[in-house]
Amino acid sequence: KRVSGTQEASSELACQRRRGQAHEFVVNAKHDTRAIRVTNSKLLRALFITSMSYCSHMKIDLHGIKRFLKYSSVGFGTFVFDLGFLYILVEIFNLNYLFCAGLAFFVAISLNYIISRRLVFIETKKGFSSGYLHFLLIAFTGMAVTLLGMAVLVSMLGIHYLLARCIIGSFVGAGNYLSNLYLNFKVVNVK
Repeated sequence: KRVSGTQEASSELACQRRRGQAHEFVVNAKHDTRAIRVTNSKLLRALFITSMSYCSHMKIDLHGIKRFLKYSSVGFGTFVFDLGFLYILVEIFNLNYLFCAGLAFFVAISLNYIISRRLVFIETKKGFSSGYLHFLLIAFTGMAVTLLGMAVLVSMLGIHYLLARCIIGSFVGAGNYLSNLYLNFKVVNVK
């Protein structure tokens, strides 16, 4: 089939237009990408400057950090005592691990209260007995979570009872600290 000169010219013009549009699209895409990169870098720079100015106005509560470190030290010491006592009760006296975990937890948490009261939460105005009662309420909640978690980890998942106690202890310890800080001793903003 023969194509006339007019049809050939119009078809060539259409091809040129398509090529031109494609070239224009590529150029615009490159330009848009550069614009996006510039916009992103400006945005990141603005976020960095904003966050740095915010951080420069923040006041770091060194007393709160010291209190947390003291509580962590006391908590770690009493947790080691808890694990040792648990091990002795289970391995030497052949008692049930759940019963022993509850007993060891109660003895360790009582020791923790006495030490924390004297070293960590010195600023509290709460009396010794009422503070201990609230401490025990928080601790018994922690003990319930501990026993439930140990039952699941040991009985259902087959994890060794000491490893299970360590896993659960990290969560319960953090929860106990925050509960005592805000609910029991109420010394968050006291310096």
